[in-house]
Amino acid sequence: MEMKKIWKCIGLVSLLGLTMIVLVSCGSKKIISTSDSDYSSSISKGLDAVAEDKFNKALTYFDNALTQKPKDKKAQAYRDQTQAYVDTQSQLKAGEVKKAVETVTTGVKVTNGAKSLDDKLSGLGENRKG
Repeated sequence: MEMKKIWKCIGLVSLLGLTMIVLVSCGSKKIISTSDSDYSSSISKGLDAVAEDKFNKALTYFDNALTQKPKDKKAQAYRDQTQAYVDTQSQLKAGEVKKAVETVTTGVKVTNGAKSLDDKLSGLGENRKG
């Protein structure tokens, strides 16, 4: 009789352990997909902000994307391009045209970047040359 109780107890503990493993693994998949969703949303909102010429807001979104995926090349490229645009605007306002041209050139050379940001950076450079 004692042996049956021991086996029932072992079976119950095993079942509870297995249930916990399943629940934990399902929970971590949800966290990962939420992170991917937050990342995609941040990239999308950042590009929307760029389209609206709200570059500081775009920087915040790209920083958030990098928080979700710290080594992501696309988010880093978008952030670098946006920062180049912001820096160029500041340099032009300060009358530092040569430095601004260098910043535009560097920003356009960013690999994995967004075409829309390349176009805006190129436009800045072209507007100041003529």
